Amino acid sequence: MEAALKRALDVSLASLGIAASWPLLLGVAGGRSLPDGGAGDVSPGFGSLSGSLREKGPFRLWKFRTMTNERSADGALLPER
Repeated sequence: MEAALKRALDVSLASLGIAASWPLLLGVAGGRSLPDGGAGDVSPGFGSLSGSLREKGPFRLWKFRTMTNERSADGALLPER
């Protein structure tokens, strides 16, 4: 009984937290979608990474895009500043 109550409380609080933070998350995603430093190209606000867990198999992790699209003269991505 105590485990079920704790689970219900955890799910309730997590749902409230997500509902309260969605405007902030949308704002960050929108800001990351703006052109990078005048380069003129627009990048998606989200990116994904693929991985694999030993017992659960493959998974995909969605995250905010954090890299810029700045490239050198030969087309290689430049490191973060």
